[in-house]
Amino acid sequence: GPSVPDSYSLQLNTNYISGSPACAGSGTPGLCQAWEQFIFSNDGTSGVAFIQYWLLHYNAPCAPGWFPYPVGPETYCYLNSPLGVAVPVQSATNLTNQHLAGTTVSMDKVTMFDGMTAYSTLGSNAISLGATGGWKESEFNVFGNGNGAQAVFDTLATMIVRTRIDYGGVLMPNCRAHGFSGETNNLNFNLPKPSITPPGPAIRFHQDAMAGGLTNNCDAAQGVGDVHETTASELAYDFL
Repeated sequence: GPSVPDSYSLQLNTNYISGSPACAGSGTPGLCQAWEQFIFSNDGTSGVAFIQYWLLHYNAPCAPGWFPYPVGPETYCYLNSPLGVAVPVQSATNLTNQHLAGTTVSMDKVTMFDGMTAYSTLGSNAISLGATGGWKESEFNVFGNGNGAQAVFDTLATMIVRTRIDYGGVLMPNCRAHGFSGETNNLNFNLPKPSITPPGPAIRFHQDAMAGGLTNNCDAAQGVGDVHETTASELAYDFL
């Protein structure tokens, strides 16, 4: 369809996870994987934050409440969280003030921040993400607004993205040069690599709309640790 100004999504996506109880009815249980997306959808006139659940390679009639999504000869299933939370429409020029958070502690929840204002809603734990212990990777970026769309920025666009994790440790995460979303943007991973700045642990990466791009996406990424050291004289230092 035609381009729509300020139409994009923020997505915080898990990796694909094997062993979810939600795969019990799959026609190919050895292949079925669960996937969870924490999403802020901004269509240019309104915004909503919600959670979307997926069962990949399900290959059987989807369970009640789930919707089929054909991928070639296979059947995937998806389900949205019971309640989305309305968020005022956000201009792409306000991305610097936007943060998206997802958690699976006790109950999964998505929170969209516009500056200090938070919009939050609970999910349904449809894939028992917290119980599987399978969330090992995170993908966070600005993408098109669903259905495989692309977010298109002008040639002067440049952006530094921070993906911060809270996993009970302090060591910086590793960068992996792959992704999970079906949506895209037109930005390239490029130099200069971002500086090391708190808060951490986190990954920061630089992307822009310049021609070219790095062969290895992780060359544009900088890990941020939060390693606490204490000297013999009990002085504490943080190396960020």
